[in-house]
Amino acid sequence: MPRTVRQKSFYSPAIREIEVVDAYDVTPGMRRIVFGGDHLRGYTTGDGIDVPEFRSDEFDDAVRFVFPAPGESEAALPVQGDGELIHPQDRRPMVRAYTVRYWDREAARLVVDFVRHGTGIASTWAVRCGVGDRAHIVGPHVTDAHPESIDHMLIVGDETALPAIGRWIEEHPTGQAATVIIEVGDAADRQDLTPGPEVDLRWLVRDGAPGGSTTLMLDEITGLDWPAGVVYAWIAGETLSLKPIRRHLVDDRGLPKNHLEVAGYWRTETVPTLADDPALPDASEEWAEDKFHEMCELLPPIALRVAVTLDVPEQLSRGVTRLDALAAATGTDAAALGKFLRYLITADLVEIEGDDYRLTNLGEQLTDDYYAKDLDLASPESLAERALFGLADAVRTGGSVYRDMFGVGYRELLGSHTSGRRYFADADEFANYIAPTLVTTDVFDGLGHVLVHADGATTYATQLAQTFPDLRITVVGMPAQIEHIRADLGDTITADPLFERIAFVGQSVFEELPDADGILLVSMMDKNPDADAVHLLRRLGGVGARLIVVEEPMQESQISDHDTMADLRNLAVYGSGFRTDAEHRALFERAGLTVAAAQHIYCGETVYTLA
Repeated sequence: MPRTVRQKSFYSPAIREIEVVDAYDVTPGMRRIVFGGDHLRGYTTGDGIDVPEFRSDEFDDAVRFVFPAPGESEAALPVQGDGELIHPQDRRPMVRAYTVRYWDREAARLVVDFVRHGTGIASTWAVRCGVGDRAHIVGPHVTDAHPESIDHMLIVGDETALPAIGRWIEEHPTGQAATVIIEVGDAADRQDLTPGPEVDLRWLVRDGAPGGSTTLMLDEITGLDWPAGVVYAWIAGETLSLKPIRRHLVDDRGLPKNHLEVAGYWRTETVPTLADDPALPDASEEWAEDKFHEMCELLPPIALRVAVTLDVPEQLSRGVTRLDALAAATGTDAAALGKFLRYLITADLVEIEGDDYRLTNLGEQLTDDYYAKDLDLASPESLAERALFGLADAVRTGGSVYRDMFGVGYRELLGSHTSGRRYFADADEFANYIAPTLVTTDVFDGLGHVLVHADGATTYATQLAQTFPDLRITVVGMPAQIEHIRADLGDTITADPLFERIAFVGQSVFEELPDADGILLVSMMDKNPDADAVHLLRRLGGVGARLIVVEEPMQESQISDHDTMADLRNLAVYGSGFRTDAEHRALFERAGLTVAAAQHIYCGETVYTLA
């Protein structure tokens, strides 16, 4: 079933320069600008491209004004192409959409109404412009025909929808029955509209209350005697205030969704303004909608990883710049690689001159090992990130989704995957930040033999052996981890006297453990869901040795987006996430353990000594 019963027509995209021929206030709250200009009749570009005349057929057709950003003299205009607009890549256009209030084809006059309010790039321009001033518009690109086979129209909107509603009243099909509800700020904002006898026009006045802050439209709709026959509803105004209206029409009135059109024309928000001109928005803070659009896009983070995995940035940096040669060097299909490079160009990562591709300054970062090592799709980081595609199920269940998605747990995968060695090497590197500070605490005082269970265990073991000459250390890890450790150390295990006091045992910590008076557990809690973490603590706490747990509690007062992303990733991978200090202590208590001491060390880690 189609989303609406309005048939769409598409117009050729065009950019037009127009000129103000008249400007006046229709009401205290509405400014009307009449535009003319040769471009409205159609024109030919300097490149010989014929642009058709302006066209607007329906009451809610919209044009988009392209304005210079505050403080700039020129707008970031698109270039007219043959049936397309080519938008600038280096500048973001300042665009505002407005309804066509009236289009006089014979006179080539375009009328647009602007709501007057304190802050806004378009409304401020409308108030300040004069005859002869010029502007640029694009569109309309699409128009929706009047609904077909409708018995009754329900049209509802605030003052921002008044231009569309006014045009509908003046141009609607003869005999079309309708209920029209218009909300305005003050009685003086009512306009002189003359509907036909089949149209019931109702004005609602907020008496100065801010737009979007009342339930006047919802209350009026809920009190309606519902018309007989097939009803089509067109609702427009402040976005958030329309949500309860939509719910009422669908849930309570039973209106089919394809007979309902809800258009959020604006949203209540605080707009940062220029210090020297409070009527204009601060352009540096203007891009919330663009930011949201970018957040919705899935391709950019995937494309970065694919580029690194295919070795495209590295080959470009080595001077492999022709498509065929690059395809051969990366083992890819030339035609498909051309498509991929075309995207990288639009993402400002790659540029092309003639037949030669090269990395941009931004793209050069993809050759930096700091980024590239984790972006490779075979890296431990990327293997963990795959679980995010199951995040919805992780949030529903509170558990790991990795095994369900890939048939194997993440840590099991690392045991057999080529990235396993990389994972444990990275863990050893990170341990270099923690271990030197950890051994300066008093938690190892009086101990003779410590078991170490941790990713990065080699680093902790060697740091302990170097700091405490009489201490014996046994690293306990699953066989795959121990194999990786032995392979990395090679002959060092037999050649370095330090390793005479370090043993490696490949087994589960739930098997019988070597005798020891201390157990060091580092960053393992966040790799286990609550029940498993409690089980692990009970097992190790029951050995009778001093249990030393090192974790990085989440600081809720200083939480960042990187913290929350890592938290959700661990939820999807392990069914855990990252815990606060209080949540760690709650797990210790569930395991029958008490915190004898807690010390803060480097990198936000906390050393818990448990009894």
